[in-house]
Amino acid sequence: ADERGIERHHGMRLVKVDGPNHKATFQNVQDPKKTEVVEFAMLHVVPYMKAPNAISQSKLSDKTGFVDVDKHTLQHKTYKNVFCAGDSSNLPTSKTMAAIAKQVPILVHNLLSQ
Repeated sequence: ADERGIERHHGMRLVKVDGPNHKATFQNVQDPKKTEVVEFAMLHVVPYMKAPNAISQSKLSDKTGFVDVDKHTLQHKTYKNVFCAGDSSNLPTSKTMAAIAKQVPILVHNLLSQ
């Protein structure tokens, strides 16, 4: 993105799009009182990713709120009878169907090896 001059705005939630004037308003996720208006020629927004509260507020989660798993085995780092793949895991991958399609065979193999 940097080499193409593409601006990224992490930690922001899209709250308003003014298409005719090519402006998007974002809210700071950490400080919701702060907003930022960004001019755009093309707008590509990825939804804010977070695990459900039942996970993020439990002992299963790490400091980011996702299930704390080993990235090679998908097994929880503390609770050895817990495995996780996909959007609720803290795996260093995108939260997409393509990513989980690669994760599931690993999870199944390791789960059945128990």
